Amino acid sequence: MSKPPARRSDKKLFDEIGVKSEAKGEQRMLLTVLEARGLRPSEAERERILGCWDSVVLERWGTRAVNAASMADVFRD
Repeated sequence: MSKPPARRSDKKLFDEIGVKSEAKGEQRMLLTVLEARGLRPSEAERERILGCWDSVVLERWGTRAVNAASMADVFRD
């Protein structure tokens, strides 16, 4: 017996879960890079990272973190 096709709302839910899962990995990687570089985010900065679900922003911060001298360099606009 085959499964019925996924409803549109099911696909939207799966897509949302996938996006959040990807962002969660990017958040962890950013925190790992910061730690490896000896940069210690404040509690507010850590919450900012963990509260961000935009992959473009997380990738931008991650790229900056590689060469940043301070947390301010990571978050600069």
